[in-house]
Amino acid sequence: MTLRKAMFVASAALLASATALFQVSGAFAATQNLTLGFSGTSSPISIVPSTTISCCDGTDIASVTFDVHAVVNWVTAPDPVAVNYTPSNLRQGSNPDISLTNTPSSGSMNVTYSIDISGELIGISLGSTTVTETQTMPCTIPLTFDPTGSCSGTTDIQLVSVGDCSFPIGTCAELDIPITTTVSVGSRPVTSVRHANIAGGQAIPDANLTFNGPSGATINDPIDNTIISCLQPAGGDFTYSLNSNGYATNVSVGVSASLHAFAEIAFITVFDSNLVTLGVGPFGPAALNMTAGNQTLDLGQIQPDVTAPTLSASVVTAAPSEGSPVTFAAAASDPCGAPIVTWNFSDGGVAYGLNPQHTFEDAATYSVLVTAQNVLGLKTQLTMSVAVAEAPPTVSAGPAMSSEWGLPVNFHANGSAPGAEDNANLVYTWNFNDPALPIGAAGQDVTHTFNVPGVYAVVVTVADDNPAETGTSTVMVTVVRRGTMLTNTTASSNEVTDPLNLQASLIDDHGAPVANRQVKFFLDGGATPIATATTDSAGVAQATYVFAAGQGNVGSHTITAAFAGDAFYAPSSSSTSQLTVNKDATALTYTGPTSSKPSKSLTLSAALKDDSGDPVAGKTVSFTLGDLNDSCSGTTDATGVATCTISKLDQKPGSYQVDVEFAGDADYGASKSLTAFTIGNS
Repeated sequence: MTLRKAMFVASAALLASATALFQVSGAFAATQNLTLGFSGTSSPISIVPSTTISCCDGTDIASVTFDVHAVVNWVTAPDPVAVNYTPSNLRQGSNPDISLTNTPSSGSMNVTYSIDISGELIGISLGSTTVTETQTMPCTIPLTFDPTGSCSGTTDIQLVSVGDCSFPIGTCAELDIPITTTVSVGSRPVTSVRHANIAGGQAIPDANLTFNGPSGATINDPIDNTIISCLQPAGGDFTYSLNSNGYATNVSVGVSASLHAFAEIAFITVFDSNLVTLGVGPFGPAALNMTAGNQTLDLGQIQPDVTAPTLSASVVTAAPSEGSPVTFAAAASDPCGAPIVTWNFSDGGVAYGLNPQHTFEDAATYSVLVTAQNVLGLKTQLTMSVAVAEAPPTVSAGPAMSSEWGLPVNFHANGSAPGAEDNANLVYTWNFNDPALPIGAAGQDVTHTFNVPGVYAVVVTVADDNPAETGTSTVMVTVVRRGTMLTNTTASSNEVTDPLNLQASLIDDHGAPVANRQVKFFLDGGATPIATATTDSAGVAQATYVFAAGQGNVGSHTITAAFAGDAFYAPSSSSTSQLTVNKDATALTYTGPTSSKPSKSLTLSAALKDDSGDPVAGKTVSFTLGDLNDSCSGTTDATGVATCTISKLDQKPGSYQVDVEFAGDADYGASKSLTAFTIGNS
């Protein structure tokens, strides 16, 4: 009898999952292909644990113990990748438009079964035996957005055969497993590290690429004109590699199988049937990590840049004028990076950058040459014109000022014309707006004297070589009255009834005498002046005042002088001066007879005058002749003469003195007179 073989059917599908790094790009001018050859082996998968089976109905045909394991080995998993690019863009400063299309294709997957078996068949011991069987089936790896992969196949695994079914023995037995296998493969991404190199050039950063699918989808490589820059050497060979390629998935195994036994004794078939049906699954999953070797393409040589920068330019300032900055704007770009933008002005000026400013010193129409140049020296140029208008000069007369009248005031103007040529030809004129002296002046520095206090608006006008273009500035000048100082020079002492000479000196704050101004004198802080005087050409004011007798004026007093001020001079007061008023000195002169007879009546007289020779009236004068017995007194009349009569002389003949005395009072000092007097014989 021939050994029966069971067919083992398996199918597997591989699905890669991750996120695509880049977007799909457009059509391509060239394609080169490379194939990533993935392979890998899973960990063991238990299909049937250790199981003991006896058969059949007491006939002892079979009594076996067995278990089943499987290992998935993906021998070849080809993964073609199309590298798409534009050869004409393999150029300095250009984007080569590299994209990649991943389309996995069918490869070869092996499922290897390992079966451990022991026991006996038709009474014949099997010992312990391990049987391995490999089933090969086609399979394609699935990407992330592909359906789960499913790969299948069938086979018949012959386990053991005992006895001899041939003539003349005709007794034998067989065990086999007809099996159908289905392998499920999880959808996962293919990952790669892109490595690019330009011979002799700058390093290009590696990029991680993820192929998520679905199968046949395209992703873009991040290589652009910043990587293939103008600093990369022209003629350098450009190689492109996919390195560190990986595909990490898991697999599950599903089976449809049974343990089949066949027995023949003496050429008679006693058993031909399945002993047991094995499980369906799926069994697993088991990790399956596959790798593929590095793959490299030569995309060609880097070509030199031939594209000049793009350039546009304009005048930003709406109405350019001389002496003021004019703003310009440019837009420039180049695949080799931002170009250098240079501005050449027809007045000889040069500027750089996208938004320069330039000042034209005079009104005219100017031309501007704008140049954009990239790092390789390629240029783009354009010209434009700028009409620059006249601008009036400006001037400042300085800050507000203050001065006293009659003093020279110095003025200085700072003028500026927008254009350098105009600035050298500025002309200044001044209007002082002074009615008292209506004459202007010319020049940058001038002097004017204001003789009347007030506030004056002084205007300076500046003009350049174009008389129609002027600028003005006004400075306010406050002219104030002069300060004064009043000095009281009145004497510090005087007598009652004597004229007091009041005197004060008035000068301004520059020491000059102030003439024809009224000065008032005040006594003892009173509000009413005791005298008023007008200053002379020397600034001196003089007046007299008499302290009358009988008014209690003897004693200490104060004298103050004051100037009330006017439109030209500020008021001032003197310091208070001390004045002592003394009693008026007096003198007595005896005017009566100088002889007489005893026992006669005698009239005596004397004249009382002050130290100025003026008679002092109303004062009591006493007369004494000899002793006190012959005495009398009288009151001075308007002429200062006092008389009195002694009715009878008591003195004996002889020589005597007439003693005349004025005792003094609150206003007059005491005085006396002695005169010789003779009393003759009767």
